[in-house]
Amino acid sequence: MDTRSRLHNALARSHVPKLARHRLRPLLDQRGQPKVVSGDQAVVAQMTRSDGALRALRIPLSPDSGRGWPAHYGMIHDQLPDAVKLWFPRAIDVLDGGLPLGSQSVPAVLMEWIDGPTLLQAAHRAATDGNAAVLRALADALRDLAESFQTHEVVHGDLAADNLIVRVSGELVAVDLDSLAWTGYAPRSMHEPTMVHRFRGRRASGAQQDAFATLVLYVSLMLLAEMPELRERHGDPPTAHGGAILFSSWDLADPATSRVFTDVRRRVDDEARRLVDLLRQACLSEAAGIPDILAEAFDGAPLSPHAAATWSEPGQVAQKPEPKPATSTWDLSRVIDRIASQEDGFVQTVRKPEPVLPAAPDPVLAERARLREAIARGDDAEVLRSAVRLADDPVAQLYKIDVERVLAVGYQKRIADAARQQRDELVLQIAAEAELRHLPMSQASRRLIRQSRERLDVRDRLQVALADNDRTSLADLAVSGDLVVLGDTDRESLQQVLRALEWPNMQRALETDNDLIILEAFDEELFGGPEAVPTAVRHRVNLATARLAWIRDVRAGLKQRNVIELARLFATAPPGGAERLSAAERQRAERMIQQQAALDGLETAIRTGNDGEILTSLHEVERVGARIEDAFIWSSLRHVVERASLVERILDAARADPVDDRQLAHLLPVAKTLGLMHDPSFHDDVAWDMLELRVMQGAAMRRIRRALATDDDHLIAQTAWPDVAGAVPLLTSAERLRVEDARDRRKRRS
Repeated sequence: MDTRSRLHNALARSHVPKLARHRLRPLLDQRGQPKVVSGDQAVVAQMTRSDGALRALRIPLSPDSGRGWPAHYGMIHDQLPDAVKLWFPRAIDVLDGGLPLGSQSVPAVLMEWIDGPTLLQAAHRAATDGNAAVLRALADALRDLAESFQTHEVVHGDLAADNLIVRVSGELVAVDLDSLAWTGYAPRSMHEPTMVHRFRGRRASGAQQDAFATLVLYVSLMLLAEMPELRERHGDPPTAHGGAILFSSWDLADPATSRVFTDVRRRVDDEARRLVDLLRQACLSEAAGIPDILAEAFDGAPLSPHAAATWSEPGQVAQKPEPKPATSTWDLSRVIDRIASQEDGFVQTVRKPEPVLPAAPDPVLAERARLREAIARGDDAEVLRSAVRLADDPVAQLYKIDVERVLAVGYQKRIADAARQQRDELVLQIAAEAELRHLPMSQASRRLIRQSRERLDVRDRLQVALADNDRTSLADLAVSGDLVVLGDTDRESLQQVLRALEWPNMQRALETDNDLIILEAFDEELFGGPEAVPTAVRHRVNLATARLAWIRDVRAGLKQRNVIELARLFATAPPGGAERLSAAERQRAERMIQQQAALDGLETAIRTGNDGEILTSLHEVERVGARIEDAFIWSSLRHVVERASLVERILDAARADPVDDRQLAHLLPVAKTLGLMHDPSFHDDVAWDMLELRVMQGAAMRRIRRALATDDDHLIAQTAWPDVAGAVPLLTSAERLRVEDARDRRKRRS
């Protein structure tokens, strides 16, 4: 069933969850207005139910943005597994048919109100308190959320520091689910991710965008855990809409010129620096590589369990987001009043008199001063930070023209710098951000943007043609002159075209797996560059070259009967080299090498004087059929064999059950005379000291048993005690009891 059919079924079903018939009323602020938090696509009003439970009422900012809510949130309710719903607000209910407002119908969603700070606020408070354990716990919770989404193939679409709320238990909850998608389902309209967490690369899928946002948040939390004081110098205020924990959108767009990247990398340790480098790599990489970079960041940095740190510390209260004025196409007050006057249980809102608001606090005045100073010196980065912090300050709006002027100059400078570095994608990314901020561009900047777009278009056409192996398009590009716009890269582009035309021949050669054919098909001029062919092909060509050279040297060694050279060649043989020889050549070479190695090992063992090694080497010589022609070696072997025979007889007596101590008593003195006490055959379980002890124990046991045969208590006790050799424990249980009884009787008599 396709997506369109699923959507129609969702709209037509009769079991869409409806708002529970509880009495609801909105909570009011100091001015008697509903407490409302504004986002990019919707406003959220905090409501209280008649049973005391808090609920979040979500209303779209425009009819278009909320048109698909009933079907979308119905799909979330029906299709997502419970394991994923743990990361979302609970009790999501869609107001079936919408909320009637005159001739209009306002879509509405009612869900759990999460009692906790946003991730941005939580990170700010933990960094301010220097609480590294909480910061690591937040990073761990973020990793759990990301891995759960990946496991169930769920895409949030707008993971950001203020779209993640921290429960009292320390778990994260993802809100703003308008762009939520999963395998087999995607909403009709998906809004752009928050700017500071948006990947600036081209062709980023939803999953890749989520991975980039997760990486930015995860690295920021881990860096603050190492250096909490970084929060004082970087990032946005905890109440900033779409704010950054540590890295701003400009820092992520151009890490090379970012003061944050430079400052952080200089201050943190090696492990944290590795995370910074991974984030920098992600900023400069293609979108397809970002999930792998995120996995490397997770795998390389084990975290302590996030359950070890909780948010509700004694004496602390979680901060709520500061309400932001809603800019909606609806009359929000009328919507709230309409909800409060519903006949099915809602009550009328009671408004309080509007109090006199206090004067602006000193921090606002200080921020205004910083904004003026930044405008005066043309510091576009500081101007942007101050402007974000003062987004709700009406006085700061007076500087709007100056702010836009400084920001426009900064963007134009960044575009020029990126163009000089021939970073066309970065030029377009900066231009897109400038367009989102409605900043004017100079004629020179527009020309640079246009040139970058043309170059990227030609590169895209070239890459598509190469990827599709479209020879006609490649030929058209080669003769049309379009490649000229690539400037210094024109020669390389032509080389790519030629390589594409020759590539089928190279592929056929690789399929034969014949080293000679592969080397004949490989054109060094076309394919010799470091990135001209895939790494696997380059390795295969190098392997073919090494194999042919190795086979040539082996055959020369066989012809000269140079065993030393053959041994060296086989020790350094390239993979599969030996298999390229004929069976007769391989067997002959291996036999010569084995025989020479066996003779060398025997000579070495004789020089060391180790009988065990000599015997082992002699067996190897016999196995491989090597001939011993040295008379000195034969004379040395005779003495070794005699000593080995004596040692073997001793070991057989020691390992007999019971131990043949009489035989040991005869053999040990002979072995001692020959100096075999330290022979390696006498190891831990059959040590020389143990053998001598067993001889003593055997003699003592025989004396005790002769005394037991007399049944004389005095003789038995005198023979068994003192038990110097430890023979008594080796007796049978009955014998031990008789010895103990004799000793006790002797003690009583004395």
